[in-house]
Amino acid sequence: MTCMHCGAPILANAPFCDQCGKQQIHQPEGSIVPTPSTTTGQTISTDSSSVATQPEHPAANVSATDSTLPDMAAIAPQAAGNNATSAPVGAPVVPPPMTSFPGSGHPPAYTPYPGAYLPTPPPEPREPHKIARPLPRWIFLGGIALIIAALAALQFTGSDWADGTLHIALGAISVGALLILATVIRTAAGMSSLANPTRVRQYVSAILLIVVLFMSSGVALLIRPMLHIAQAGNLESQQQWALAIKEYQLGGEKAPTSLNLARVYIEWGEALSKAQQYEQGISKFNTMLSYYTQATGLQDRAWQDELNAYIDWGRQAMNQQDYAAASQHFDTALNLANCDSACKNNVGGLDATAYYNVAEAALASKSYESAVNTFKSIQSKFPNAPEVKQMHGDLARALSGKGKQEKSQLCTSAIPTYKELANNFKDTPEGRQAGKDLTSPQPVKGRFTRPRPGDPFFVVLMQGFAVVDDQGTPNMSNAEFFQRLDSAPKATVNANGSFTFPPVKQGTYQLVWGNDSIGYGYYFNPTTHKIAYEAAVGQLCSYDFGSLAADLTPDN
Repeated sequence: MTCMHCGAPILANAPFCDQCGKQQIHQPEGSIVPTPSTTTGQTISTDSSSVATQPEHPAANVSATDSTLPDMAAIAPQAAGNNATSAPVGAPVVPPPMTSFPGSGHPPAYTPYPGAYLPTPPPEPREPHKIARPLPRWIFLGGIALIIAALAALQFTGSDWADGTLHIALGAISVGALLILATVIRTAAGMSSLANPTRVRQYVSAILLIVVLFMSSGVALLIRPMLHIAQAGNLESQQQWALAIKEYQLGGEKAPTSLNLARVYIEWGEALSKAQQYEQGISKFNTMLSYYTQATGLQDRAWQDELNAYIDWGRQAMNQQDYAAASQHFDTALNLANCDSACKNNVGGLDATAYYNVAEAALASKSYESAVNTFKSIQSKFPNAPEVKQMHGDLARALSGKGKQEKSQLCTSAIPTYKELANNFKDTPEGRQAGKDLTSPQPVKGRFTRPRPGDPFFVVLMQGFAVVDDQGTPNMSNAEFFQRLDSAPKATVNANGSFTFPPVKQGTYQLVWGNDSIGYGYYFNPTTHKIAYEAAVGQLCSYDFGSLAADLTPDN
């Protein structure tokens, strides 16, 4: 197919010529369109004669001999449509006025004859709204810089690095969503119009910016755990231990395998110990040892740090003269599994000194029992310590004080203490005095609950007196009885029935009572033939008969 104007080949049904750019008119089958040419007139002929002569016109002559044209007489009424009438033969044929499509950019073409087929012209491209037009470069670049600055500022709004990065991610997502919304609005306002020569650049820049924002948000979310770990390391270097532990945990570190957490607890404990806050430091070491059992290579460090902390804590207490606390800390250090023989020799000497000072303080405050126990702890725990020899006399004094306190409360409980003094401390004044006290005479006392029959009335402590039968026959003659009676300890019975003998030698005594006028009586056991009231006078303590219900009348 060729152009109807310049004759250049064109595609079938092409609306315009690619060569001259003029509009093409395509007639349906059975219609006719005049063909322009460079002649100044046009003649349409029939087979018999000329039909009409056109005035000068840019259209080409149509030869009557052109077999491609149908009979004009036959098509004239058809081309005129319903409003046309048959033109007489020989009447001039006036071509329709020239026209063109507004805005097509092509020269006018002939209006086709009535009834001719014309293609629908393409719609005019819509001019874009001002909001769809390209932004000035300074606004575009300034907006990008503002977005970057705003996202960077969001980093400082978080509680930590990772939280700030989360804010950046959310901000980037928000900005990206706003850009998508703005792109949709600008597209509706004509940004994609063919009349917008920068539409491709606008879409590419918008899409790139949106993609970068969403990718940035994704990267920010992915690196949050790494930021927790990085910030934890930074806080650890600043000795902000609690915050470092929190960040490590937020980064996924946990017991019992985390080397980072185990190390922080150790470093925290070491810092506290260096600051002489030993109790808090030891608690950190214990936390590490208790919960981070799989932190390979750090367990030994924690054990050694804990041992050193206890030793230093004990020394601090010694300097403060808090010897009781010092001995406790040294005891704990000695009981740790990693305290070897050298450690025991070193710490043992310190502990013995602490114990010695505790005992001396107790002795000075007359806390004799505490002093004795502490001195004996030195003997048992540190037998080779120099304090063992130094404390010998002090231990004797402590035992003596303890014995006297026991004697005043419950005399019999003091006997073992006095015996220990007498046996093991003979080279001390306290030991020698204890020996004398154990062998010294002791008083005897009692009280009759029934009235005495006369005044004076006596009680006598006989020795070796008994009966031989159930009738109460004495085991000695009257002469021997009275002879022993005269030499036996004797005491007066007071009006209230009480009596007290002066100290008597240790031994067993039988109690008889009476006076020279009414005689002397006694109670006996008819089964055992023993005198009923006997006094076993022993070491250290007086003997008390207590309350006696004996009937003291002469007939008994």
